[in-house]
Amino acid sequence: MTGFLSKSSADSTAIAPRGLRFAPSTWRARLHWPRWAVLVAVLALLATATSIGPAAAQGVNSEDSTEQFGRTPSKDVSVQLDSSLSLWGTVDDAGVGEKLWVLGHTFLLDDGGWVEARSRYSYDLSSGTQFGRTLSGSAFNDPGVDRSGLWSDGTTAWLLRDAVAPDGAPIQGRNKIFAYTLSDWSRDSSKDITLQALNEDPMGLWSDGTTIYTADTVDKKVYAYTLYTTDENDNQVFSGANDSTKEFNLFDGGSSALSDGNALPGGLWSDGTTMWVTDGDRSVYAYTLATGAYDSAKTFSASISITIPPSPTRSLGAQTHVTPHGIWSDGTTVWISDYTDGDVYAFNLTGNPPVGGV
Repeated sequence: MTGFLSKSSADSTAIAPRGLRFAPSTWRARLHWPRWAVLVAVLALLATATSIGPAAAQGVNSEDSTEQFGRTPSKDVSVQLDSSLSLWGTVDDAGVGEKLWVLGHTFLLDDGGWVEARSRYSYDLSSGTQFGRTLSGSAFNDPGVDRSGLWSDGTTAWLLRDAVAPDGAPIQGRNKIFAYTLSDWSRDSSKDITLQALNEDPMGLWSDGTTIYTADTVDKKVYAYTLYTTDENDNQVFSGANDSTKEFNLFDGGSSALSDGNALPGGLWSDGTTMWVTDGDRSVYAYTLATGAYDSAKTFSASISITIPPSPTRSLGAQTHVTPHGIWSDGTTVWISDYTDGDVYAFNLTGNPPVGGV
């Protein structure tokens, strides 16, 4: 792919500090930092560079847990993005290794100020020394493409869209899931899906191959659309029709006065029985897919403390917490992308029952 970005590349984009990507030019000149500030930043970066492992390994959960929904930092993936939103992966059915696709953005500094550069990467999830290595990466500059939803059947990839273009102009057709040919990311409008009128703020995509689901942040609901039906000759025919029989409302917090529940959904994934929906409150809510019933026993927290490298937009050694967004699992490990620092963090989907409950 063209536009491949790599942390090992020698260009100025790759060597800029984490969370600080620049268009070709001297980044110190662009920022006009005094020499002492540059020295402090460099020393801080050197201190954080003693380990090549993912940033999450430095967090409060520094060892792999054996509990269900426990942290597994050894499976974290360090991503070349400032904000990672959408995840989709492939399980090793063909013996070629598992792969995780990540869509998100970095911030570039040019003469006009900070701009958002959208990119897609894929990472090796095969066990062993190659785990987490970058397999591919490229810019993804289709105007209006939102990174908040991605799913593919291996042939076609479906993505959500932004409400406005990068230049701030409104984009017509926000009420669609847009289709692309996965092999070359060319548009395939014949498989676009028109969303329901109330499904105007979709977040996250997941499908079982027959039905595709997306959550809505305004309507607080999971919507469902039929991908394919079978004709009289048993041939698969693309549909895209709404299937209200498979829709359900998100948990509203119940009787709790301290939580409004799953009010800020970011991404969703299912094993075919349970559907998990991430939320801005750093929880991952669980539902029985067949009925839409909230399942508190399988709901878990994705909140961890980590130390992030410095940048002009945040102080040195700032503390942050994972803000869950995209989610994908191979059935054993569940990966959750972070809107705050861009990396992808791993949790056990299976394991021993948590001590004291979830």
